[in-house]
Amino acid sequence: MPVPASRRARVLSFTFLAMLIAGTATLYGASYLPLSDAELAHKSPVIVRAEVLSARVAHAPIGGADGLFTVTSLRVLESLKGSDLSAGDVFQVTLPGGVDAGTALWIPGTPELSPGGEAVLFLSRRVAAGSHYALTEFGLSKFDLVRDRAGRAFAVRPVFSDDEDDRASRRRIVLPASAESSPARSLRDGGSFLAMVRSVAAGAAAPAVLYSSPDGELRGSGSSPSGVSKTLLWVNIGGVEGGGSLFRWYWDTGLSPQAIVSANGVQTGLSDGSNGASAVQNGATQWSAVPGSTVRYSFTSGSAPVVVNLDVTSQSGAWSDPLSCGSGGIIGYGGPGTARSAPAYRGESGYFAASSGNVWMRKVTGGCYSAATFKSAVLHELGHTLGLGHSDDGPSQHSTTSLADRNAAVMHSVIPSAHPSSPQADDVQAIQYYYGSGGGAPGPSAPSASFSFSPAAPGAGQAVVFADATTGSPTAWSWSFGDGSTAAAQNPSHIFAAGTFIVTLTASNAGGASVASRAVTVAPAAPSPQPLRAEFAFAPASPAAGAPVQFTEASSGAPTSWEWSFGDPASGNANFAVTRNPAHTFATAGTYTVGLTVRDAAGSNTATAAVVVTACGGGGALCLNGGRFRVQASWRVPSQGTSGAGTPVSLTGDTGYFWFFTSNNVELIVKVVDGGAVNGKFWVFSGALSDVEYTVQVTDTRTGAVRTYTNPQGTLASSADTSAFAPAAADAGPAISGDPAAWLPSADRLLDAAGRSAPGADAPCVATAAVLCLNGGRFRVDVAWQVPSQGSSGAGSAVPLTADTGYFWFFSANNVELVVKVVDGRAFNGRFWVFSGALSDVAYTVTVTDTQTGASRVYSNPFGRLASTSDLSAF
Repeated sequence: MPVPASRRARVLSFTFLAMLIAGTATLYGASYLPLSDAELAHKSPVIVRAEVLSARVAHAPIGGADGLFTVTSLRVLESLKGSDLSAGDVFQVTLPGGVDAGTALWIPGTPELSPGGEAVLFLSRRVAAGSHYALTEFGLSKFDLVRDRAGRAFAVRPVFSDDEDDRASRRRIVLPASAESSPARSLRDGGSFLAMVRSVAAGAAAPAVLYSSPDGELRGSGSSPSGVSKTLLWVNIGGVEGGGSLFRWYWDTGLSPQAIVSANGVQTGLSDGSNGASAVQNGATQWSAVPGSTVRYSFTSGSAPVVVNLDVTSQSGAWSDPLSCGSGGIIGYGGPGTARSAPAYRGESGYFAASSGNVWMRKVTGGCYSAATFKSAVLHELGHTLGLGHSDDGPSQHSTTSLADRNAAVMHSVIPSAHPSSPQADDVQAIQYYYGSGGGAPGPSAPSASFSFSPAAPGAGQAVVFADATTGSPTAWSWSFGDGSTAAAQNPSHIFAAGTFIVTLTASNAGGASVASRAVTVAPAAPSPQPLRAEFAFAPASPAAGAPVQFTEASSGAPTSWEWSFGDPASGNANFAVTRNPAHTFATAGTYTVGLTVRDAAGSNTATAAVVVTACGGGGALCLNGGRFRVQASWRVPSQGTSGAGTPVSLTGDTGYFWFFTSNNVELIVKVVDGGAVNGKFWVFSGALSDVEYTVQVTDTRTGAVRTYTNPQGTLASSADTSAFAPAAADAGPAISGDPAAWLPSADRLLDAAGRSAPGADAPCVATAAVLCLNGGRFRVDVAWQVPSQGSSGAGSAVPLTADTGYFWFFSANNVELVVKVVDGRAFNGRFWVFSGALSDVAYTVTVTDTQTGASRVYSNPFGRLASTSDLSAF
């Protein structure tokens, strides 16, 4: 399996630790058959979206020797398929590899589960293992959920490069042979991917997963995939030449024994009726037959140091059950066994001399396992035991092959469609480098690295001098200072920032290399005193007359007193304040010069800022679009003879909402946006979450123009007025010709939606950037949006308002698109009610899930439709 470039440093550090302390290391690699996302979802009995909590290392036998495994604990955020796990449950996943007590094991391509990360996992329960689960198809079965800088979610499989993931998922079976680099990245849209999984889990047809290009680098908590496509070149299984921790058999110096290969067991279900032994013999013969090389592999029917285990049902967390006939997924993995430190080879240090190898080939049921595929896979895994990595795994400074050669190689991580039964051009070049002529007889002994440094407790910015103390006549020194800096001098000096750094010296001669490491702890430098400088901020940025303005001091230095002048003599004594963060209310519109003077023992400094107060505000009004528009709402219930004014709550500069009866129950949301670039007008949108009779009055405080919108009792509607207000003469500009969007408001006549929150659910949902948790956490709400004409889509970003209500934005946090409310109507009809109010005609799908029962309701809005909706029988 490929190791992403962003993670290779960690792989090398694991292997390096074994060389440093124990002098031994072990690595394995894997091979795959392509498997689509939908097929993976169908065959996996348990699928969850989970948060990684912690990890620990455990010991268990592997390949007849002590092995290391990492046991990771995770918490379920959403159960996507199967009844084994529910939201809030904690479970464990065991994967091969880890570092403990001076020994290390790492399988390249093992999915990394980093604490704090969020991932979608395809699982099967481990028999008699309690809460322990295994990945169904190893590296294919873990997707990270990450976001780009625009907030769009993507599902990425970081153990593969972007191109290789396309091949592994059958999205792109053959890469273009003429292209040496990948085109712009096109990745799985996170919302679309989750929708596909949910659909498969519900027994419905799997919708196509949408792909699009992210905006900038991907980011997320825990693991952080780089998203940078790798250069596709062959590499040693342990890493890059010159980087240490490389594997080969040292037949040329006598450090390695003759590599006899044997088969353990028989492989059933092969299409040619064979038992697998002939494929193992072919692998040993073919690698030994590479021209210009000295590979000394031979086959025996008895015991041998290189063992190919056949028909393996379950192995070390890589798989937990047989592979079904005709399916794709992981089909085997293998590599050299425990190996000892070895002399330099071709002038490069950091090698281990292999003395054994292990291969495990997965059992396939159904009697139709392609013998050609099996033979190619065995050849691939025996290549790992020789120390070869994947042709698509990372760069080699010695490779000159083409992209087409590397895609056709036996050592490609996904078995090529041609099913090669002998090494191809790229494989041959790799073998000829690692096992070509020129190895020579054993040279002098390797040195023993050691060093000291002074001062023993340095400070940031202070030079630290390192003194080489290596014995054994070293001739070259390579230093890594743990902060990305290196040096080749025997006794270098280095200046560190504050922190603890692992400094590593690799000392070498013709006989090999030795490594020593020491921790250097650097104390922070004493902070320089900052000069006194007055600074402050205020909110809101465009305040309204009669509304309080909060001032926040942000001065540098260490002021001991604060003196404020608000430039508002009409306010009397309130025009001044001596607290650090005061508030002030300006009674009338105008521009006020606010000043702050800060003082310390050495002197004072003053800063001023202009505060522009608009005429909007007061009287229960929203002030929108920079305070230019004053919005008021009144309501009436004729049947009860009651009426009143809506209470406003601001959301963004353009949007706010009103509640009528209780602050927990949002009734109406209003947005005023500048559509001048389209038709020279300001646009007014409203979305109702109730069918109470109401009137909305919007006033342009610059021109005095007024628009009134009335909703009769019993009507639930969203509305849009794209010709509401013309700009004032002073700020009018040319409009772009053409009609604005065709708004199609729709109304559903329903009962009054006033309701109360339900008590807390037994298994509440977990709120995220894309998930609302409403009605005591019982109901999970997420939204996927799409603009077909632009080929764009994504998940809505969630913002809670009250216990029952929240909203989503799609493109900008300042632009509210959709409000959703879930209330308890059981006192009326025994049901929970779902309401939504749109302020946009973008196509979207709202999914509401009852986390107590697992029931879901999906509400879709087509592109070009602007509507409020309600469902009084939702749950």
